[in-house]
Amino acid sequence: MQAADATYRPRRQPNADEQEFPTPTSDAPLVRQPEGRGARQFRPWFMKANVVSAADGSAYIEAGRTKVMVAVHGPKDDGMGRGEASIATLSCDLRYGAAAAPEGREHKKRAEEEKRPSAAMLSALRPCVRLERYPKSTIEVYCTVLDDDGGALPAAITCAALALADAGIEMFDLAAACSLVRIGPDVLALDPSADEEALATAVYTRGGEDGLGAAASMTLASMPSLELVTHLVASGEMSVQGANDATRFLLDATSEVHAKMQLCLADSALAKMSNRPK
Repeated sequence: MQAADATYRPRRQPNADEQEFPTPTSDAPLVRQPEGRGARQFRPWFMKANVVSAADGSAYIEAGRTKVMVAVHGPKDDGMGRGEASIATLSCDLRYGAAAAPEGREHKKRAEEEKRPSAAMLSALRPCVRLERYPKSTIEVYCTVLDDDGGALPAAITCAALALADAGIEMFDLAAACSLVRIGPDVLALDPSADEEALATAVYTRGGEDGLGAAASMTLASMPSLELVTHLVASGEMSVQGANDATRFLLDATSEVHAKMQLCLADSALAKMSNRPK
């Protein structure tokens, strides 16, 4: 199995000399309008598994106005000899729907932009799946971003993990993902909207000329039951302490997402049992 991008074993009770991830002050320049939610609050999330009858496994997630659907096909025998002899081949393909695609982008350029989140999905999911259980097989994950109002990648990773579990594929743990942006020393936003992501990008590009200081973003996927990180990517300016705090903050957030995923799968299993013919 391919090694995870990073491993991090959090200390749930920080020492007295460890600084907690800062919470925005009341006069911080970003107050998360018009949503009015706090720095540590998610947007409303909705999860549902087993939504595509033609797939072996499927799931749908709404994170605010971001909407993602995933279908999983497999494991199935690889009739073309592409699969490895000892383990399955996992593939991920993320596409943006017409409503989610950036306006004015040519199809060819959009296809190039979709390669990066597809690779990130594979990086986050591969350590979770017990590929050795399915030799000479392929498992295909197809993700469609129906609407993108920020956080499409973590929603896609989370949705794909739900779909893999719905397909009955053996996994070490579910991969739960979340992201945040940090603008200046006192302003952060968990599960950011598209406007918050754009603000963080603009501040970082301008180098804090508007007085907000440095900006950064981070996306993390983890297996909370095993306390392992499967994917971590950050951009912008953060100190070592700030990066550690952000990682710990996102680990706690992914644990919350993980709990919601377990409830979603439990509800789906009960629904399947109730629909079985007696």
